[in-house]
This record gives sequence, C-alpha cells and structure tokens, in this order.
Amino acid sequence: MSDIRKVPEKQRDSEQWRRAEAENRGRRDALAGAIVAARLCPFCLHKMALLSYGAYGPEMVKCPQCGEIVAFPPVMIDGTGEAVRSLVVREPAADRP
Repeated sequence: MSDIRKVPEKQRDSEQWRRAEAENRGRRDALAGAIVAARLCPFCLHKMALLSYGAYGPEMVKCPQCGEIVAFPPVMIDGTGEAVRSLVVREPAADRP
C-alpha cells in the first residue's frame, strides 16, 4: 500500500499563501471598524448572516437551527451612521383592496 501524505497548501505554494494572507489581512483591517448588522431568525434568534457595507436584496433562507424558512427584506447599509435602512419601494395604499 502506498503512503500518500497530504501536503498542506501552505507548504505546497508558500508564495501564493503569503500573497493571499497579506491581501486577507488588509481586508480584515479595512472591515475592523465597519458597521455590521446581523440577520437573525425571528423564531430561534439564530444568527444567520452578518452584513457589512452595501446593498442586500430580499432573501429566503432556511434556518439551520430550527428549520423554519425565513424571508428577509432588502437592506442597505451605508457608512454615514444611518446604519441599516430597509429598501421599501412603495407602501401599499390603505384605500386599495
């Protein structure tokens, strides 16, 4: 039987590993002070996603903890201190059926 050893990626291509590590460190440092919001399951309060700057569309996700399907509205997070705004296009009129 042959002895096949698994060589860690870090040893196989150490130059690529160093470049990726430096790039990732830069991203982590840039996001360290970012405003972050969490999408929580309304049934069991499981943290399903962390959101940072940007716009996020509507999403339906099955909670891995309780199994319920949760619908999240679209959200936009900007860096002005406004934190999180829901992107509601139009509210339904009260007089419409």
